[in-house]
Amino acid sequence: MKQWRCKICGYIHVGEAPPEKCPVCGAGPESFEEIGNQASSDTYLSESVSDLAVNRGQIQGALFQIPCGLFVISTSAHGKNNGMINNTVFQITDQPLQILLGMDKSHLTTGLIEKNLSFAVLFLRPDQIQLVKRFGFQSGRETDKFEGITWHAGETGVPILDDCGGYLECRVQPEKIWDAGTHRVFLAEVLSSVFQPGVQLLNYQEYRSRKAELWVAENG
Repeated sequence: MKQWRCKICGYIHVGEAPPEKCPVCGAGPESFEEIGNQASSDTYLSESVSDLAVNRGQIQGALFQIPCGLFVISTSAHGKNNGMINNTVFQITDQPLQILLGMDKSHLTTGLIEKNLSFAVLFLRPDQIQLVKRFGFQSGRETDKFEGITWHAGETGVPILDDCGGYLECRVQPEKIWDAGTHRVFLAEVLSSVFQPGVQLLNYQEYRSRKAELWVAENG
């Protein structure tokens, strides 16, 4: 049985065709991409396909309740600047100061990080929710996501938005990149940071509650 992943929220649907509506974020079938076939096993044989989909949806619904931020991950390699929306960033050690970053292998930004071995985590404020659309709903293979907005190069050359809630600039060691199936996991040392205490930041849960705002200007 085929598997389909929602490119907006990551929900996995099992079936011959994508669903008419994502049960998590409400996206239509055009937002789904095929990622392969459901593997067979004794466990799967004991359940129907619909049960698998329901169980997966219930688990994903629970996972979506884990508090997490919402960031732009930016990088640059071979003259190409790019960035994408990401919510899998967290501190892993204090000595040295290191974070873990999970990135989908299929995205351009992931490949650029593997080449440049550096990236920035850009914090967004709630009033910058429209940047989620710029960096999360289009591909850098087809457009320059930094066109028309002001930015500067960080210490490693990665693009950093002039107007954002703060940032972390990070360096990755080649031996600290791991394969996690559909994703790459990067263990990175934080080189520098800018952050203003007291600034409210956009998080993933708030984005999900406000995502309809991203389309008001176009469709309203």
